[in-house]
Amino acid sequence: MVALLISGVVNDVFTDYVLAATGPVSVSLTAGNQNINKGEKTTLNWNSTNADSCMAHSNIQSQWFGIRNISGNESITPTETATYYITCGNSGGYSLTAQTKITVGEFQTSNVSVNITANPESIFRGESTTLIWSSTNAVSCEASGYWSGLKPPFGSEGVSPSTTVSYTLRCNNSAGQYASDTQVIFVNPNPATSVPTATASPAPAPTQTITPPAIRPTAPVVRILKLAAPTNLKPNSETLASDTKEALLSWDAVKGAKSYAVRMDPKNKKNSRDERNNCPDNPHYFCVNGFDSASIKVRVEPDETYNWWVHAVSANGTFSDPAFAEFSIKAAKTEEGGIAGDFFANIFSAAGSMIIGLVILAFILGYLWGKKRGVDQAKFARETRTSPLKI
Repeated sequence: MVALLISGVVNDVFTDYVLAATGPVSVSLTAGNQNINKGEKTTLNWNSTNADSCMAHSNIQSQWFGIRNISGNESITPTETATYYITCGNSGGYSLTAQTKITVGEFQTSNVSVNITANPESIFRGESTTLIWSSTNAVSCEASGYWSGLKPPFGSEGVSPSTTVSYTLRCNNSAGQYASDTQVIFVNPNPATSVPTATASPAPAPTQTITPPAIRPTAPVVRILKLAAPTNLKPNSETLASDTKEALLSWDAVKGAKSYAVRMDPKNKKNSRDERNNCPDNPHYFCVNGFDSASIKVRVEPDETYNWWVHAVSANGTFSDPAFAEFSIKAAKTEEGGIAGDFFANIFSAAGSMIIGLVILAFILGYLWGKKRGVDQAKFARETRTSPLKI
């Protein structure tokens, strides 16, 4: 993540230009196995079209968080049932979120398996590739993702996608158990080019005319200057007092930014959303677009950790790379702990130390005075016994 942020800043310093996607975004997110036993792995597969970047987040699992490619797959090992989200957007201001739920429990181990591959896995737009799959102990298979329908337990099929997509195949056995696998086809948008070879051709007949091929105009490429990501985010790697009700999120203003997009998620308690949210498609606790200041206050709770990030947004709606930060709020003191803490704090404060010193001094003086008085009384008794009786 740090490397991505540094890369974004370096690109901005050297006035890097990026190709901007516009128009509505589509995105899908699937899991290779949505019901697993604790300790087992599964694969998240996602694909988006017309997007510049994607952000992963989950209601529980911290391992699924941060920037992701616009298409891909990732192996995860959930420790508890969780919902996984991926939000993809472009510089035109369009964004869309997909989600999938993975249930972690005690499930009967399945004896069905499936494997799908592609030959080749990467093609140029307009080319074809072949999907090849096989399974064991399967009685039926069903395709999803960029293809659909029932498939035999093993076979092959030629496909020619126009963009990077994923193909998922789920196979079931006679006991109702299932397994699934996904293959991503990476599509290069630039067509493959070949170098023509010179060949001898007969001279044309005197009456033959050759019509030159029509030249298709190329669509103009829109290139937009990329803004720098915000810097100096605060609070970051800090622990705030337990009585903190609001945290002031701040960052250095970005030159050329018209507004900012701010996101924040608690690590544990995710059952509410801030009423100021104006991006309903993004399932964040705090999600504000079009914010025109470099600081904003948000409500926080004790004994919680918050991840937050901010994008700079240009006048034409181009989002910068996000800048990330994290902070925590101390746990609230219990009543017993609070009283004990205050007692010992008072005892060992400067005033408490002075009081203790005076008490000790008074004790010493009292002891010395009492000792001296005892000596005087003993002396008086001796003198009384030794003096002659006078009549």
